[in-house]
Amino acid sequence: PAYPGSEREWASALAQRSEAYRRAVLARSANVAAGDRFYRDLTVYQWRLEALEARLADASEAAADAEAAELAEAEATSPTERRRLRSLDGSLRAIEGQCRGAVAALEERAAHYALGLTGSTGQMETLASSAADKERAMERYRELAEETYSEIQSEAREILEVPSGPGGLRSLCATLERRRDFWRGQFEETWSAWQQATCQMHGAGDEALNAWRAFQTLCGQRPQQQQQLTTEQSETLQGVAVASACILAVDLWEAVGLSGLGGASAEAAEGAEADAASSSRFSPESRLKALRPLPALLRKAGALAQLGDWLLAGRRLPG
Repeated sequence: PAYPGSEREWASALAQRSEAYRRAVLARSANVAAGDRFYRDLTVYQWRLEALEARLADASEAAADAEAAELAEAEATSPTERRRLRSLDGSLRAIEGQCRGAVAALEERAAHYALGLTGSTGQMETLASSAADKERAMERYRELAEETYSEIQSEAREILEVPSGPGGLRSLCATLERRRDFWRGQFEETWSAWQQATCQMHGAGDEALNAWRAFQTLCGQRPQQQQQLTTEQSETLQGVAVASACILAVDLWEAVGLSGLGGASAEAAEGAEADAASSSRFSPESRLKALRPLPALLRKAGALAQLGDWLLAGRRLPG
């Protein structure tokens, strides 16, 4: 059925739906990037917590041994120093094992989930798609692990600098407990932020899909289908140009926001066929097919340059 209004109103509705779609995809892109950043932070915080637990266990054991030796008056040639060295050796071996396990876990995750490629600012710019890009993204995580665990190993050598005797070791244990509490607080705070970003990402995805469906429906409801637009219909042409530009801009520049969106609405559908059908309705090909009549209208009216203006001439797109 045709749109129940004038052609100008139809074009205005098209522009509104396309702007809503673009805003939702932009919001989804921002939350995907935020989620990626929070995940990296959570990974580092988890590494630090696990390392601190290992160091605290070793330092506590060394302090207990020193206290027992002091009570028994069994101090020989610098036994406290030997205990600290044993504690350090145990901590370093545990940290090395944690580092290997962390990298292996990241590589396992990368085999099943998309990785983001970060730019010079450290912010996610796009998703790794090719094998080379995936390896680049994974290499950034390996570097993160190496840098983090190198710092952790340096911190572990603090045990050699504490005063001799059980008092110095107990003081170190108290310091490690405070650090553990700090990183635990950072982890919990970032976990909450990551959950919020994930929830907002799904919400923005739903909004984008709903706006797209409304836009797609409107595209097929143009009043007076057989009539050609003219340059005198400036408001109608502007609405069509804005709608076209918003949809094209998303496909050209918002790969992160679109990533995985085709299947997002199909997760609740039953069966692979429903999933494939939902994805195909939001594929790049289907989006191009739905959009194609709009630039054609502009071209026939001699107004295709308006679309170029919105995309290339420095005008700020709505949303």
